[in-house]
Amino acid sequence: MPNDYLCTMGCSWIYIYFVAVSLITYLLLWRWQGKSSTRVLGIVTICLIIYLGALVGLANAWYGNDSIASPHWFNDLGEWRYMDKLGHVFTAFTIVRFMYKVLKWAKCKPNVSIWLGAFLGFAFMCSIEVLDSMSPKYGASLTDILANVCGTLIVVIQIKLFSKIKLMPKFGFQFSQFAVMRPSMLGGTWAEQALKDYNGQTYWYSMGLKDITNIKFIPGWLQVSVGVGAAGLLGGYENRWEQNGQTMEMLAVERLSEIYLSLDIDWEILFTRYKWIRRCMFLANNFKTPLPTLKFSTGEGFSFYWLYF
Repeated sequence: MPNDYLCTMGCSWIYIYFVAVSLITYLLLWRWQGKSSTRVLGIVTICLIIYLGALVGLANAWYGNDSIASPHWFNDLGEWRYMDKLGHVFTAFTIVRFMYKVLKWAKCKPNVSIWLGAFLGFAFMCSIEVLDSMSPKYGASLTDILANVCGTLIVVIQIKLFSKIKLMPKFGFQFSQFAVMRPSMLGGTWAEQALKDYNGQTYWYSMGLKDITNIKFIPGWLQVSVGVGAAGLLGGYENRWEQNGQTMEMLAVERLSEIYLSLDIDWEILFTRYKWIRRCMFLANNFKTPLPTLKFSTGEGFSFYWLYF
């Protein structure tokens, strides 16, 4: 099939997807919110415009070369020791939480804020699968979509049950020694490595010690955090891959799974009295605060770090 046709088809799918998401968004807003204020309509429209810009940027990144395939599915369950799935959970959670806060600030009704925010966040994450479906190396992944559902539900369930977020997925990263072994896949620059090197990524789940123990004298901002990481990952399933027509392998590099236990800080609670600072801390709360950490690795046992991201 000619590449020009495939490129046109791919771009068409993206715009059709965006138009469908936009129409559903306004329909849900009309159905749930009723007569919407100019502020609500303006905020929703701005979010959709930003969403379109992100889609176009992603589409250009995907179709920047001549490699485009017809839409197809791809089973990537088990790749990268499930670190990519944890990435989907975290990203979906972060976007849905952000959309919920924005819609709440725009004076949407509480139910509208959470359900419409969940729809928009989940729709954005699924647009990545639309792009992936036309990549010859990958494809739309059902397990990625399920991970997106999990990240979305972590927000929705907590808001519906507690009216706040108690369990907070967070992200941590530090440079690994493995990226230089395969920079084309794991990233050549620090920014690329932060996105692509699963060996340096840690996905944390933080919760207030006061909420867990119900001990009154514990400060509300102090959290305990459990993290999941990996090391020695140079390929999806094994440390063997194809590159420039040659088979590359580093089978001596051991693939490890890692579990972490650490303390953390809820910056939004710490700065409760200062609204403008708390809004800035909303972004900071997406990242794990580097604090003393205990690590268990499947190949190396226990180790301790005074500071770990």
